[in-house]
Amino acid sequence: MSRRIGKLQPVELEVAKTTVPGLSFNRRYHMKNGSVQFNPGKTNENIVRSAGPTDPELIFLAIKRKNEALAGLTSFALHADTVVGLTTAPTFPLPRPIPAAHSRTGVRVVVRQWAMRDINHVNVSDPRPQKGGEETERIGNALGNRVVSLFPSLKPVARPGLIVRSTTVTVPLQQYRPEQIAEARDNMKRIGGKELPFLRQVESYKIVDLQLRKTNALALPVQCFVSEATRRSWDCPVRYFPNWG
Repeated sequence: MSRRIGKLQPVELEVAKTTVPGLSFNRRYHMKNGSVQFNPGKTNENIVRSAGPTDPELIFLAIKRKNEALAGLTSFALHADTVVGLTTAPTFPLPRPIPAAHSRTGVRVVVRQWAMRDINHVNVSDPRPQKGGEETERIGNALGNRVVSLFPSLKPVARPGLIVRSTTVTVPLQQYRPEQIAEARDNMKRIGGKELPFLRQVESYKIVDLQLRKTNALALPVQCFVSEATRRSWDCPVRYFPNWG
């Protein structure tokens, strides 16, 4: 770390923001029978309307030296669930590199997920499939193209700064009856298949995972980084509280 500090050099920060409509959708819908369903399926005639909003805002923070982009940071509210099954893959697609017109080194922009619990990429009014590498590339290019379009509107950050806070939150874990735990353990052999409904698979895995922790509460570290240029948080837990607590 001390060697890296010795190599620090001054940079300029510039910021711009826009919106990316049509890329994110709330995954909960009001249905004709009065219920609210999660991912009810494409072209489902029983959908009445979306049950919540999305956040299409995209803020881009460019890090420059002598008017050349060295790196970039942005965030977007989207749970891009483009990889199916138990395959391991990045949660968020990467946009294309910044073109040579703005950076000779082709630096990539780091994209962070913004608050996105009920927001995904599935357009239920479009019957076409939205899975796999082609869909990942489509989303990544859409975000990358919009970031590139922001370069002419970038404005210098007059008073750059970073606010950092950290704390620990003790979360009481969900409790289950012995018969629920036994059923969940039995369901584990069905995880990843089609025999057990998807949400039952998720619940069974969670129940078993909680038993392995051998505690009734967890101390969760929470870290928050806020850029004074954008007043947007860059890193905080997005799953712990609704999944375990």
